[in-house]
Amino acid sequence: KDHEGIVHLQGFAEVGSGAPLPKIFTLPPGYRPASATVLYQLVLCFPEPKPCIKDEPGEDAQIYSPVIVAGGNVNLEGIPLSGGVISAPERSVSLDGISFRAES
Repeated sequence: KDHEGIVHLQGFAEVGSGAPLPKIFTLPPGYRPASATVLYQLVLCFPEPKPCIKDEPGEDAQIYSPVIVAGGNVNLEGIPLSGGVISAPERSVSLDGISFRAES
């Protein structure tokens, strides 16, 4: 988190097959988006072992996968997601470029 309160995620994560939604990790309080906020971003994905979303047909297409960053007090059908950084299962994703203002 920088001096202006912006959290910058970076790095590469290999997402497991956790059920029902695989968390990459959980952000601690003070480093999460605002309460009841859910951020959705497409990030670069590396297609092994599961295919990702291509932005256009062809071998040179950029490949993406969704990443969700949940603020505090977020539940999905009774599943607590608060502070979770979540992606599709069995994907390898880049977290570079995900930035947001931390809860106050």
